[in-house]
Amino acid sequence: MRCKFNIPLELLKNAKSRDVQTRCGHLKKLLKYVSDNKSTLNIYFPEILPKLGPSLVESNSNVRLEVIKLLSLCCEYLTTDQFKSFSQSISYYLYSMMTKGDYDIRRDSLKFVANLLQYHPNIICKSSQILHGMLFLIASRDHTRKKWKLIDRISSKMTADEMRIEVFNHIHLFLFAMLQNRDIDETGADDQKEVHWEAKKPLKLNLYQSTGTEPNKLDLSWYSQATEEDKEKSFVEFLFVIIPLISDALQGRILTSSTPSSSTAEPTKYLLENPACLNQLEKIVKELITDFPYIPVSNSKKAEELCMKLNIEICYLYSLFVVKPGKQDSAIEKDVFSYLASICSSCTRMSNENVNRLLKSFRIFMYSDEIKSAFKNEILHYLYHFVDIFKFLPLADSLYSFMMDISMDYDLRFLLSNSTMDIWFKYTLRDLRFMSELKINKPKFLRYVKQLSERKYPAFIKALEEMPSLSWMDLLLSDFDKEFQLTIVALIATKEKIPPDLLQLLSENIRDEFFPVKVTLIIIRILFRRFNKPDVPPIDQLNYVKFLLNLSCDTFAIADTALESKALPLVDEIIDIQSECCCHFKIYPSRYAKRHLSIFEECIECLIPFIKNDKIMMCILYLIKETLTNERKYPVHSVIAFLELRKRFPFIYNNLYLSSMMHDLIISSLVYMSKVTNDIPENKWMLYSVVELQDSFSRIKNEEVFIFLEGSLNHFKMMNVIIIH
Repeated sequence: MRCKFNIPLELLKNAKSRDVQTRCGHLKKLLKYVSDNKSTLNIYFPEILPKLGPSLVESNSNVRLEVIKLLSLCCEYLTTDQFKSFSQSISYYLYSMMTKGDYDIRRDSLKFVANLLQYHPNIICKSSQILHGMLFLIASRDHTRKKWKLIDRISSKMTADEMRIEVFNHIHLFLFAMLQNRDIDETGADDQKEVHWEAKKPLKLNLYQSTGTEPNKLDLSWYSQATEEDKEKSFVEFLFVIIPLISDALQGRILTSSTPSSSTAEPTKYLLENPACLNQLEKIVKELITDFPYIPVSNSKKAEELCMKLNIEICYLYSLFVVKPGKQDSAIEKDVFSYLASICSSCTRMSNENVNRLLKSFRIFMYSDEIKSAFKNEILHYLYHFVDIFKFLPLADSLYSFMMDISMDYDLRFLLSNSTMDIWFKYTLRDLRFMSELKINKPKFLRYVKQLSERKYPAFIKALEEMPSLSWMDLLLSDFDKEFQLTIVALIATKEKIPPDLLQLLSENIRDEFFPVKVTLIIIRILFRRFNKPDVPPIDQLNYVKFLLNLSCDTFAIADTALESKALPLVDEIIDIQSECCCHFKIYPSRYAKRHLSIFEECIECLIPFIKNDKIMMCILYLIKETLTNERKYPVHSVIAFLELRKRFPFIYNNLYLSSMMHDLIISSLVYMSKVTNDIPENKWMLYSVVELQDSFSRIKNEEVFIFLEGSLNHFKMMNVIIIH
């Protein structure tokens, strides 16, 4: 008669038969044997596991399922301390199943995992190997990019969505067990304790194999030697993989198929439409957020950055799943917002990846009807503080873009009454300078500022009105980019009241040779559209006319006693000869005459609509009288401007005093032209504006000119070069 303990070995031997039916039959017999002898399972299980473990990856599904059923039953009968000795080996076999190429084997591994979580959740949940193995069921590792990607085609028997739902369900169960048993003491038998044995009771020690003749080999590799820090690190690595995969799955992202024929890959469906999957994902997020926020395992900077990334990712998942009707948890919501507030109010440096993920969470919170307005206002407050801290760093681009988007969104118009938005609008003008200096998101920000002015947000318009004139000039001159300068002028034109000193400063600065002339001409037109309206007060129109006259006649050059630093040749000689001829006005050539004459033409066109006003006519006469004095030197383009004004506006003829001064100006011009045309080669006359000056005489009678010549040029013989038409 055979020993009872030999039966499992015989069954195991027959279970390796090549015939599938034979193997399945003996596995069923072995299953019955285990059921009948569960009290001694710990004695013969060390023989069963290494012989049946490899059969978990058996290609035949019937054999594989019988092995899973048998090993699951064994695990059910083993006590916690007994199972702990085999957990590492079982994890190894499970990982082999999960990484196998056959998807049927991979899917069957989930059945084994579910049984283990049911019988020994506090032990099996410690295995990070199983946790990572489940990732291979729905994703593959891209070694070139060091990133995981979702698998779009699983097999002909199941879709990618079905597999993901099943895997996410088991991950949820696994995480639930992990968090539930995190604080459970894992200590098993204590070698330091004394063993008391009474002879009346048999003492069973697992020192021999089931035959009782061979010593039992203790495989120390079955026991996990990983430290708590290693386990924590492995868990964090898993989270960094699973969170992006969940995000990708939710967004229905179609990624490169892992199969050779990607053309046959099934398109990824939007899992948000699948209640079963959405439910599992929500459960996973709630398990992850149970211990939120996570604390770094060490004080190193790298550990802190990784921990921050993990917490921000969880906040993002929370915003995706939990912020829905009937899903919120006030306690969790408070923890999430407290954490977000802490990182926004601190000066901690963050990567662009973390900032972008954080902003995505904020965007979802802002647009959710389930989040209270008070929380949204707090988010806005903390976010602006965040923007203010990082405005000089590259990630300011993303932050500014977010603030611009939410402030322009009609659905979020309730935020306009927030005090933080008042601050944001107020400092938007200040940030224009930063945008100019740092070249951060400049084009988009300029468009944004223009839109603010067009929509006339009260807080923004108030900030425009309160800005000093000198500050406007600082902005205008801080960047010679055309779009930037035109944006500043557009903002000035938006002001309800443009003070005279601002127009004065504007005309003085845009006439400068360093200021782009094309931009100057556009600015004149922008302001013309602003002032040429029926509802504009007459006093404001008068100030604009003064702006045009100062700019067209270049009165700032006349008021400046110093000549140009880079004067043209013969300047002193031209002035001296005018003095010798007793000319009342001293005219000198200018390098920038052509530039100023183009400005003059633009100003005259904008001036014509205002001439009908009597007060404006008087203003023009007064300005010419005040400007034309005998004590000043005049650039040639200013003289041309005065003569053109006289020619184009006949009412100037009616003023005798002005008419007399104009005649004196003509005498000085004739002397100027005589000297230039005699001493300067003809190919250089254009530099001295000879043709333009001569054209300004077109409406002056020859007799009238020569009368003044005869009376003024006593000892100077005029050169016969002046041609008056």
